[in-house]
Amino acid sequence: MPNLDLISAVEAGEILGVSRDTVLRWASVPRLASVKLPGATGARVFERAEVLRLKSALDALAEQAEAATA
Repeated sequence: MPNLDLISAVEAGEILGVSRDTVLRWASVPRLASVKLPGATGARVFERAEVLRLKSALDALAEQAEAATA
């Protein structure tokens, strides 16, 4: 089994520049893949690599939008 670098919704939000709630909404769409942990809380965790991939894609879209308005 691969050694995954899992992070919380709060940390994912910090990387992406959005709130924890937005990250959780994106996980339910699913715009961002997540794993629901067993137990009473059922917290969601995210692969750091997947979060960074989404950040890169969002940054590229923002650059395209900025270039289009310039």
